[in-house]
Amino acid sequence: MTDETSDGVLNTLEMEDAPTQADGGDHKGQVTKLRAEAAKWRTQLRDVEKQLRSVLPKAEQLEQLELTKETEGQKLTEKIAELEENLSKSAAMAVRAQQESLVVKLAAKAGVDPEIAALLDLSKLDLEDEEKALETLGKLAVTGTAGGRPTNPGRVEAVQATDAELRELYFGNTRKSAIFGG
Repeated sequence: MTDETSDGVLNTLEMEDAPTQADGGDHKGQVTKLRAEAAKWRTQLRDVEKQLRSVLPKAEQLEQLELTKETEGQKLTEKIAELEENLSKSAAMAVRAQQESLVVKLAAKAGVDPEIAALLDLSKLDLEDEEKALETLGKLAVTGTAGGRPTNPGRVEAVQATDAELRELYFGNTRKSAIFGG
């Protein structure tokens, strides 16, 4: 391929630079001079092609390395973004946990059931001002008598039977003296 190109260039050069009959110059001397110059260029072309063939694989390797660096850089950038996102989520969870623990602590001071305190909307409470938070939580405090008994006095509570009543129920009067000795 290169020889054909070189010969084609040689032929055009010979035609352009060749002295005409009118010039009266020496055609054979010019032709040999041009052929020698063309041969010199062909050898230089072959040398450059050899160098190019030896450098081309190295250039491809360099290009692959650059692509690998870009790919690794993108992967590292993505990993950094993912870690930053995880960090922000973890920080938000930590803040939320601190707020919830503070609300539970304040709820205990205010007498609010911890289960109710867990259901509260933390954005509605002013956790910076403890007095206001206690006042708000105080509205939710469990009121009533101790022990969780209802405040309705007319309600009849289930009363357990006494031992004597249970003996009468299960054993009757006849066997009572035989079993308990009396």
